[in-house]
Amino acid sequence: KCFDIMKTKNLTNHPYFAITLGNLGLVHNLKGEYELALDHSLNAAEIIISIMGEKSLELAEAYLNIGRLYSILGDKDQALEFLENSLQMVISLQGEEHPLVPILYQDIASIYESKKDFEKAYELSKKAISVNSKIYDSENNFVAAAYNSLGRVLIHKNQLKEAREYLTKAENII
Repeated sequence: KCFDIMKTKNLTNHPYFAITLGNLGLVHNLKGEYELALDHSLNAAEIIISIMGEKSLELAEAYLNIGRLYSILGDKDQALEFLENSLQMVISLQGEEHPLVPILYQDIASIYESKKDFEKAYELSKKAISVNSKIYDSENNFVAAAYNSLGRVLIHKNQLKEAREYLTKAENII
């Protein structure tokens, strides 16, 4: 309803319209309608750029959602482009200890893992753990998720002893 009202009132270049489009994208994502979700998310990003410019936390969040959608749709290169842009934007605006940074490291690591670039996935997973450890206590679920991701990468690298250590750390937190 909000979407329709804003269109009727010609408020399509308003920040709330971008937020509404982004939210619609999330709804379509949850419903498994990934192409429609991507369309709404890309439109939201365009509006954010037109209002706030090429660099804002809002755009970084939109790019995170777009990157995840491209990943779901199997376009790993596009996913990496949006996620890496989001990461650089967040770091430049908020510093490396912003909560989105380790999430982005993990999302990017996951894509490299799927591309079988386990060294890059390992490096990014370690960064996620490092940042999570700085901003959360050691018993936080985000820390556990990072340990789990690193453990999975280590399995692929056939470093089973080290993988078990990280997976056990994750299990002990959860």
